[in-house]
Amino acid sequence: MSTLKVDQIEGSTGTTVTIPSGTTIVNSGTATNFAHTKAWATVTYSGGTPTNEDGLNIASIADTAAGECTLTFTTAFDDAVDYCITT
Repeated sequence: MSTLKVDQIEGSTGTTVTIPSGTTIVNSGTATNFAHTKAWATVTYSGGTPTNEDGLNIASIADTAAGECTLTFTTAFDDAVDYCITT
């Protein structure tokens, strides 16, 4: 296996770099700005106030009702994404 070490990748005709379909990308660090954004949060309630204990792509949490909160994403999902919520 070869290792390619670079500080930045740029497309030859702009800022888009295309990765061929079927290619597997393994993230061994922090990757950002992928077309399919992901998010998760570990939310706890203390005194009725939701707190994000840990998470990815969560900008804020708003208390909307008793035991109910709304998460705001740092990077919005595109319209074609299916959502799955586990509680």
